Amino acid sequence: KQCTAATLSKKQKVYPIDLHEQRLLLTEDCDYRYAFEHSLTQAGAKPRSKLELADVEAIKKCVMAGLGIAVLPEISIKREITEGHMIKINWMGPCLTTKIQLFWHKNKWMSPALKAFVDLTEEYILLNG
Repeated sequence: KQCTAATLSKKQKVYPIDLHEQRLLLTEDCDYRYAFEHSLTQAGAKPRSKLELADVEAIKKCVMAGLGIAVLPEISIKREITEGHMIKINWMGPCLTTKIQLFWHKNKWMSPALKAFVDLTEEYILLNG
């Protein structure tokens, strides 16, 4: 039996096979997307369609307009979930993780603005990572 997006949001647990025949809204190539699509393939779930968008904000707008289901980093949708514009489902497939890394050359001069950005980003990653 095919689930609709509305019924998926009400399920206690959502498995990869539950996404069979769903419209998927996907980011460009990234590790968590590959893991997600692999879990669907392994379960035999075939999406009705896939739409790849380069912009996370565009994907969120499409989800909120009811155009499909997306897999996005939780940090990018916290506000929409809190405000009730999007619903997080209880995904029972494999863990979809991504790493956040920040690099800079240790011997290069950093402007005060760049130093402030690095400090703020580092703090944010530690608090929300």
